[in-house]
Amino acid sequence: MAKKKRSKKKKPSSAEKRVQPVSNRKSSWGYPVFILAAVIAGLAVEISVTYPQSRFPFLYQNVFVTGGIILSLVAVLTGHLSYSRVNSLRVYMAGYLTGMICLCFFLLSENSFIDFPRPAPPGYFPVICILALINFFLIPLLPGSVKYRFARSSTLAVLAIEVVVLLTLRFAPGARGWTSVLTFSGKEDSGFWFGPLLFLGSTVLSFLRLRDEFSLGGLIAGCSLIFALIWTFGIDAGREISSQIALFSTAPLFLVAGTLVHWFSRIENRVSYDPLLQIYNRDYCTRIITEQANMKTTPPFSVAMVDIDHFKNVNDTYGHQAGDAVLHTVAQTLLKGLSPQGVVCRYGGEELAIFFPQKTTEEVVPLMEQARMDIEKTKTASGKKKISVTISCGVSHREAVSQSVMEVIHAADKALYKAKNEGRNQVKSAKV
Repeated sequence: MAKKKRSKKKKPSSAEKRVQPVSNRKSSWGYPVFILAAVIAGLAVEISVTYPQSRFPFLYQNVFVTGGIILSLVAVLTGHLSYSRVNSLRVYMAGYLTGMICLCFFLLSENSFIDFPRPAPPGYFPVICILALINFFLIPLLPGSVKYRFARSSTLAVLAIEVVVLLTLRFAPGARGWTSVLTFSGKEDSGFWFGPLLFLGSTVLSFLRLRDEFSLGGLIAGCSLIFALIWTFGIDAGREISSQIALFSTAPLFLVAGTLVHWFSRIENRVSYDPLLQIYNRDYCTRIITEQANMKTTPPFSVAMVDIDHFKNVNDTYGHQAGDAVLHTVAQTLLKGLSPQGVVCRYGGEELAIFFPQKTTEEVVPLMEQARMDIEKTKTASGKKKISVTISCGVSHREAVSQSVMEVIHAADKALYKAKNEGRNQVKSAKV
């Protein structure tokens, strides 16, 4: 019997590219968030150049400093509240440390509105800046989801160490002799490159480690960009104080805005995402059925209904944990084989639905045949045993706008039952 030729995957159309599976959609590093940091920082610098501190002291001493203190406290509060929403040590620590760094700048540096008997020493400002840059260099290296007790204790420990360092350098003259290595007067000095290099390092690390963290990479790199700009505007006596004060007010503002973007991205993902199978869930199916999802459902629009053959036997023989593993394997095999042309969702129990925008039944059946064969060859590990399963599939498509998506699902479901009744492990089609 002649072997079937493996069909080559067609290059996805623009309509298909718009529909990405949820596990891929979450993998945004955060380019829009990073661009937002650049825009906010640019506006802060523009304001500082147009309205310098020498001519508008009220703007800096009252608006920027007071606003910066308030925003720093909000940044700490945002970091504290973030854990119950996003369960991320990185966000939790970024909020606390950034808020603390900015508070130290506004309350303890030479720009403080508190009239200390002894002014801030020359080496104090560069230590604040370099500490902020080191924080954002190290945050991408932290683990993501940890227990709240560990997140709180580790964050408070790092916070306490940095506060002690900054207070000691501020009020103990003998402790800051080494800070001279941080000062520079121009690009020809090696100290100038500390800031840009730490920014580059944190950006690379965030891209490598935070690509699947809902714009968190752009948030970390954006914060690092702002502090790198503060650094490059000078650390020596001739530095541009106006721009640095404006940028220090910008840093907590951007952190709060970026954290909110991260929050909402994760919340949207949770609403539509099945955590076990790592595909879209039944709620997202409902949105497609009611045509509220961001997907082109105008004809042609195909639906494939998939059911795992004899799945109850898998649960009875190997246990429900093995059954969950088999479900995950099948879902991920379909996801890898059919994306981005099809959108894989959990319809209910072990039944999956795959939606194909702008495809007919004739186009989808070969794709599902290939997926069926891939699943048949794939084994799921369960202890020392390997579990093999097969699937049955029914396909139908929407030919006219008058046909609802639900009618297409019903037709595909009928084709699925036909496949099961005729021996399973096959693909059948039906018209609406």
